[in-house]
Amino acid sequence: MVTEADWKSWQRSDFTPFLDTVVETFGVQRLMFGSDWPVCLLAGAYEEVLGIVEDYFSAFSQEEQALVLGENANRFYKLNP
Repeated sequence: MVTEADWKSWQRSDFTPFLDTVVETFGVQRLMFGSDWPVCLLAGAYEEVLGIVEDYFSAFSQEEQALVLGENANRFYKLNP
């Protein structure tokens, strides 16, 4: 998402309305974190991109955070980490 924002002046809070929309539309059981690395490097480091998501979901339960940050991907792609 950072490459769709102002590359030099975006703030984490800029993405809250969009994250609100996807959570309301799909629920945490159907979301998974993904980046557009290395394209995101045009507007921010990978750690910054991940930080947007981690900050947003910090208000959610540990279980919900785990779903978005890995468990949903493991289940969907049938991964065995």
